[in-house]
Amino acid sequence: MLSVSTFVSYGQQTNYASAYLDTNNWEAYFTPTNSVFWDLSGTSKTSIGGATAIFSMNFWLGGYDDAGNLHVSADRYYYNGEGMFLPGPYGFLPNSSAYNKIWKISKKQIDYHIAHWDDPGYQMPEVIQTWPAHGDVSNGESYILAPFVDVNQNGVYDPENGDYPFIYGDQALFYIITDKWGSTLSDAQKIGTEVRVMAFAYNTGDSIIDNTFFIHYDILNKSLQNYHDVRFALNVDFDIGNAFDDYIGCDTSLNCFFVYNGNDTDAYYGIKPPAAGVVFLSRKMTSFMYYSNGSGATGDPQTGPEYYRAMNSIWRDGTHLVAHGNGYDTSSAVTDTCMFAFPENSGWTEYEMGNIPDDRRGAATLSIDELPQNSCVSIDFAFTWARDTVNYDNVHTPVERLLAQIPHIVDFVNNLDIDTNCSYLATSVPYLNYNDFVFNISPNPAQNIVKIITNGKNYDMRIYNELGILVYQGKDIKDFDVSNWDSGVYFVVLTNGKNKMRKKLIVTH
Repeated sequence: MLSVSTFVSYGQQTNYASAYLDTNNWEAYFTPTNSVFWDLSGTSKTSIGGATAIFSMNFWLGGYDDAGNLHVSADRYYYNGEGMFLPGPYGFLPNSSAYNKIWKISKKQIDYHIAHWDDPGYQMPEVIQTWPAHGDVSNGESYILAPFVDVNQNGVYDPENGDYPFIYGDQALFYIITDKWGSTLSDAQKIGTEVRVMAFAYNTGDSIIDNTFFIHYDILNKSLQNYHDVRFALNVDFDIGNAFDDYIGCDTSLNCFFVYNGNDTDAYYGIKPPAAGVVFLSRKMTSFMYYSNGSGATGDPQTGPEYYRAMNSIWRDGTHLVAHGNGYDTSSAVTDTCMFAFPENSGWTEYEMGNIPDDRRGAATLSIDELPQNSCVSIDFAFTWARDTVNYDNVHTPVERLLAQIPHIVDFVNNLDIDTNCSYLATSVPYLNYNDFVFNISPNPAQNIVKIITNGKNYDMRIYNELGILVYQGKDIKDFDVSNWDSGVYFVVLTNGKNKMRKKLIVTH
């Protein structure tokens, strides 16, 4: 399904496209913005296990240019439609509806297209037909925008000739955002980026993976600046059911941060509520800072410098995070400054400190260091959820169960061979060959017996003439006789239900 909506102007945009990632136990709501999971007006639309687990998420990016000027591109909420990141690639024209879209696609759609794209009467899904593989270079957009499989290797996305979108997962969402046209933070310039987002999930029957979904960012520096001391932060406003009874924490050994209920009963999840968390998959977490809903030194960052401080575990007023109490202490005797708030198994957690549960937000940071102009950096992470309604020990059990499943998630991802180097952008032909069998025809041209030479098994063969009329078909055919066929060009198609290959056969008499 392709989710589309149009808009007139930026600044007060509220009519964003939307789509759910909903192939497994999650229902995760996305808009082509930098503030996802909620409806942009006050209601979370992302749930699992019968209630809300996350209210919203966005990323922050900050660093210094060669002249020492601070640049920060960051969002938290899009009230009244105002945000820094808006739909589209960096070069697109403002007030355009062309990219106010989320391309929602399934592996089943792609597999069917691979097997049937040249069948007579095939109706191509709109999402495959309109996949944003190429940008409008006359507007300054990149030629390659969305990854695709270039079957005929001509450098052009032409699904009518067998090309198809490249995705991860059983279901994926793809969209593009940029900070070129949106709002600006005070006391800091923008970075100047284009971000290509793919969110994806699997429906495997594996309870851990089915309680997990993944997000992949390709972040391109489209500005004329080189940046150093660059920080990327993932800012998440978790809500385990009721927003105002949560604790937050992290585990540096597992590269994750998480939220859990401050009480053993939640107003929405009921008794024995769950825990939810985020694990970084391709880069090491270098800090984790929390803050609470509200103003003051420990509240929401507002200015560019305050966002950048938070990405370095510094409170709004310049006070460094400390490893005791609630993490905020302005006394001159402080000696335990730290980079990670409430790390697991440290003796300094919210539960052990007896903190009052509240509406917690957490910002976990990755150090990118250098981000030269025209460079690209990839970020991969997963949201996961765990609940134990049988064995339960106040707040400990859901966190322990959540952390215990993270190695399984990491192992699962390590087998996916995710592109973490933006390599599909390095060539105008992002060809990814997924064919797991090959075949040849001999002799060709042919007059009598034609042999099929293949390593494939359990394949169907269909042969069409130049008019697209089926003239021959069979299962696991090794040879066939063309002595009575008309001279001309034929097309031999082999498919095993997953992959499809086509060869031209010339018959002469």
